[in-house]
Amino acid sequence: MCAMHPIIVVFLLLICTECVSSSKGLLSRQRIYSEFRDIADQLLTLDVPFNTTSDECGIRLSPMQNNMLDWHFSFTGVEGSPYEGGVYHGTISLSSHYPRKAPIIRMKTPSGRWKVNEEICLSASAHHPELWDPSWNLRTLVLSLRGFMTTQPNEIGSLRATANEKQVYMEKSTSYVCPTCNIAHQLLLPRDEKESIVQNEMRSIRTSRLLHSRTRIVEPALAAKKNSQSSQVQPKKSINRPVRQLQGRLKISNIHQIMRICVVLFGSLL
Repeated sequence: MCAMHPIIVVFLLLICTECVSSSKGLLSRQRIYSEFRDIADQLLTLDVPFNTTSDECGIRLSPMQNNMLDWHFSFTGVEGSPYEGGVYHGTISLSSHYPRKAPIIRMKTPSGRWKVNEEICLSASAHHPELWDPSWNLRTLVLSLRGFMTTQPNEIGSLRATANEKQVYMEKSTSYVCPTCNIAHQLLLPRDEKESIVQNEMRSIRTSRLLHSRTRIVEPALAAKKNSQSSQVQPKKSINRPVRQLQGRLKISNIHQIMRICVVLFGSLL
């Protein structure tokens, strides 16, 4: 059997390597697409607002339209924790060899728990490839990160903040808008919370308008009342004046009659 030329051997090895790499890349894409379909079926994509039902898991995640290896996620703060009421945003950078290689996780919103734009050291991250399990998926990864947020900060990428600082970060997080994926946390708030906010605003507007309208109504009413009172007083004066004049005339006529009677009586005596 004749020996193959070394150049041919190298060429065949390159082709085999490329084929293996392509097949691995295809498997990676298939895995990512499969996860995305499952996430969409569960209504956990970033275009779906959070709700207040018992089935709400508190996470949303989606890939970027032009890059399936770049994912963005948002999750709500765990109830009973200093992060409750907040919405926190981050990114997941996948390797082309995912799920065999662990992803890189970064946070984009300040929370007082992790540093912004720095890799987070978790067992399910690229910092510990020896602990990564390919059976894990992106949904469980974000769920784990949400729960891990309530633990004591000891890992790489974490930080310590006061309760007041966490409160400030929590309040600001609900108005965050990602400059990359353009997701607005205000749109992710539960509908009843958004409706309550709108209702409170409308209630305050209606109250101010009502007070203003009442002021506009009361002032003319008071003026009209004053005018009516003044108009009622004036007729009394106009009525009393002729009566008094008549009474004066009657007194004068009575005096004249008395004088005439006295003259007649006095004449009869003479």
